[in-house]
Amino acid sequence: MPKAGKLYELVVADIVKEMDPGAIVIRGEWIEGPDGRRDIDVLVDGFVDGVRRRVNIECKDFNPKRKNGKIKIPIIDALDSKHRDLGYDLSLLCTNAGFTTPAISKARRLGIGLIGALRSDDPRVKYKIIDEIYFRRVDFLPNSADFQFIVPDGPPKDGTILFTDFTFQGIPLVEWLRYRAQQYVAFNYIVSGKHRIRFRLKQPLAIKVKDYDCHMTELSVQFGITGGWFAQQVEIDANSGLYDWLRKTIQLTPGPGQISYKNVDFDGGGMAIDMPPDLKPGEHERKVGGVGIDALFSSIQSFKDTTDIPALNDQIEPEDLEATRSDIPVEAYYRSEQ
Repeated sequence: MPKAGKLYELVVADIVKEMDPGAIVIRGEWIEGPDGRRDIDVLVDGFVDGVRRRVNIECKDFNPKRKNGKIKIPIIDALDSKHRDLGYDLSLLCTNAGFTTPAISKARRLGIGLIGALRSDDPRVKYKIIDEIYFRRVDFLPNSADFQFIVPDGPPKDGTILFTDFTFQGIPLVEWLRYRAQQYVAFNYIVSGKHRIRFRLKQPLAIKVKDYDCHMTELSVQFGITGGWFAQQVEIDANSGLYDWLRKTIQLTPGPGQISYKNVDFDGGGMAIDMPPDLKPGEHERKVGGVGIDALFSSIQSFKDTTDIPALNDQIEPEDLEATRSDIPVEAYYRSEQ
């Protein structure tokens, strides 16, 4: 029976082969280098966009609970030396034990990928991946919402008009604005500040204001949010795939996929932080390479559920419907002052 470390190499080779059935995947190869033979754990030889790529995967089946379980800089240096000696297109270090912060920094600088094996029901994977994820808790500030409707031919100004009196298809337009505000917060990694979203109509839209027939040219909502970012150590697993320690994403093999983040406590868990270390203000898309699952989670609360929403999207200028925005102030991405 193969030794434990060799079993880990076998499962890594199996996962890689599932990801690219057309690639040649070889395990346990000895390759002649400039100073003698070098041991290669997993060698992948395939094509990307018609260009041949050869990838060396070094496997370390270390126990993360031991004192020296995490991968340190000397192992990164050794892999970099092998990479330069053998001239591969890419070298990856695969372990489920994790990496020290200096080792991650060194690997990133050298262009060495850091991955882990995910195979939830495979006994050859002895150690589960434990890593830090980031999530945010966001609340809409009470009484901060201000809804505006531009209606040039509005009803007579005598009497009281409530924002719920502006309707389209018999549904208050405020419900659509509430929904858009929730989408805005969900798709932009913001946690604080005052925000205004404006929506222009392609052409004047026939609406009702109380019992009056009117035409609307624009509507907007302004609101405030408060919240923060939190970091938490959790167990990460999947039925079959690879974990990217640098990007904190998961690459699944083709076919039905199942991912689990265990012991995540949205309500009270996690350590408060200003912002995730690799998150850049204005960044929206963090999924990398095929099927990527982000380790950023959100809990967005305190705005009324929007169950009945008027069908307004087709009437709005397309650029105003973009969920992600690039003009958000940088300070909105940082946790609110407590």
